[in-house]
Amino acid sequence: MATTSRRARLLTVQELLNSQREIVPPRCSHCGRDASDRDHELVQQALQVRIRVLEARLAELESRLADKT
Repeated sequence: MATTSRRARLLTVQELLNSQREIVPPRCSHCGRDASDRDHELVQQALQVRIRVLEARLAELESRLADKT
């Protein structure tokens, strides 16, 4: 986990994901397309679906860990 500063508390995975969602560059750093390009929109949608799947798996793992303790 990353911290916001040396003495600050650790960020949760959810907080890190939320902060990354808020940072959307106007152009893709890999292909140079901008956000209005249809291909870029499709890739963004696919990535958002993948993130939601990973978040669901993370929540499931967290609940399993909570049940064990």
